[in-house]
Amino acid sequence: VNWIKIGDTDKNGKYITSCKEKIKPEGEANSRRVYKGDLLLSNSMSFGRPYLLKIEGCIHDGWLALQNYKEVFDTEYLFYLLSSQIVYDQYLKKAAGSGVLNLNKKLVESIELKFPSNLNEQKAIAEILASCDKEIEQLNQKLNKLVQLKQGMMQNLLTGRIRLANPEKKYEWEEEVLPMAAEPSNEEFFASPTLDKEKEAAILTMLVGKNNLRLGRFRYQKLMYLFHRKTDNAISGWLNKAAGPYNHDLRYRGVEDMVVTKGWCTNTSQDPEHPRFEKGSNYQEAKQQFLKHYTITLMNWMKRHFLFEKDNELELLATVDKARLARARNKLSANWRGIKEYIAQEPEWEDKLKKPHFSDENLKRAVGILGRLFEYE
Repeated sequence: VNWIKIGDTDKNGKYITSCKEKIKPEGEANSRRVYKGDLLLSNSMSFGRPYLLKIEGCIHDGWLALQNYKEVFDTEYLFYLLSSQIVYDQYLKKAAGSGVLNLNKKLVESIELKFPSNLNEQKAIAEILASCDKEIEQLNQKLNKLVQLKQGMMQNLLTGRIRLANPEKKYEWEEEVLPMAAEPSNEEFFASPTLDKEKEAAILTMLVGKNNLRLGRFRYQKLMYLFHRKTDNAISGWLNKAAGPYNHDLRYRGVEDMVVTKGWCTNTSQDPEHPRFEKGSNYQEAKQQFLKHYTITLMNWMKRHFLFEKDNELELLATVDKARLARARNKLSANWRGIKEYIAQEPEWEDKLKKPHFSDENLKRAVGILGRLFEYE
């Protein structure tokens, strides 16, 4: 039986969707049973903080449970009402003088509430507040990305690791650039000496040529992401785009052009938006370049785990890996539910969850596979 504890909640979360501990069925006699849709109040830590249950289980005396309220309150409305400063101020006033802030049944029953009796009106109010929450969350994500971008820009620009291509040009930050994060839409915005085009071109050529594959941009982007995760654990420059992790440098900074002009690969497509790379006449030259940095063992590892996977599987694995890294970096749960939550909150990724290959079962499977192949913080 699920044993629901404060530690199973997220600090700013709304729902309890899973728990870490279980108790034996006979332990239920010494606890209280709660059900999906019940509302829990923390009575000590996070004093008075409400949570909505998405699971069934049992609770200890660190919680108060609100049940059988649905004839009077819409669930989401009641959550927001109990989260309000109006209610919290009453808690503080009524608990004053006790020395310790503890919520109890008597205190909660004494709270005076004014609310619309019409359930449809309550539901409409809750929907408005939920939309505000979503907007705040998106703005916080945007703020976090801007802070991270600024930190990276300071480190690289102030030390000269990245130089401005045109120092005379006046650069201004514009809000519409923000979702691009580290991906300037104008490729002349930065002239970065850190991209080793020849090395990246050699990796792309080896992915194509060692096994005589034909790779389009969608597929080679996922493979190169996974290759770099294996070799140097780095994902710098890889963005959360609709097709999955995507690195614009490979397309716009000359890597694709280099493999063709050097004869390492041939592009058999007539459509510039959808190139198709095959092994070129100078493949051996690319191989020698590759061996300056890596070993053939790495390509054999790629072959064993990824090279012959279907596009959908590569998209799943690369996306889940990047989501898991982001969650781990922020000290958040990196299980499949946490991954799903992260994907749902990414504007360009949320539609992935509608695809069959991003089902819950496939997310669980991908987490298991990646846990055996890569390290996470």
